Amino acid sequence: MNALTVRDVAEREQTSTQTVRGWLQRHELDGYRTQGTRGPWRVAPEDYEKFRQARKAMNADPWARTRARRTTS
Repeated sequence: MNALTVRDVAEREQTSTQTVRGWLQRHELDGYRTQGTRGPWRVAPEDYEKFRQARKAMNADPWARTRARRTTS
């Protein structure tokens, strides 16, 4: 299995490495650290493909990003 690096994902998504790290930290993109909690991130190709398909579906539906807002009483 050839895991993707943060830079690989950033190049494929045409975004910055910081954005990819944010996706990983918010668990929008599944990944793992190679050396405990401080090592570099890696993303399995199948996890990247699931992420890509989910983003494609979200971008196809303009209402997918809206969420019910909380109301205060």
